[in-house]
Amino acid sequence: MKEKFVRVYDVDKAYGGPEEGGWWYTVYNERESVSVANMKAARKAFNTLLNKYRDEKDNWDIKGKTAMGYGKYRMDSMCSEGELWICIETGPSMHTTERPRYC
Repeated sequence: MKEKFVRVYDVDKAYGGPEEGGWWYTVYNERESVSVANMKAARKAFNTLLNKYRDEKDNWDIKGKTAMGYGKYRMDSMCSEGELWICIETGPSMHTTERPRYC
């Protein structure tokens, strides 16, 4: 059975560069990661982390294995203050380690 992770990310947009009028990319900063053996343990860890971080954001969309918390504005708005994501994952972390290059 494949190991699972329940991870908490701060997710926001960052300016990529001036090419073609400017471009932005999504940044994932891992805040916390819990390793679990199975889906039952993953769901329990997911709910524990959701309860821990629930007060940090005003609104939450919970769909399947992901909870997305946001303030007054979603991340696609220039007024956004970023989002907080809690995800059940089986692969490597989405943590952003470097700025992508414009091709």
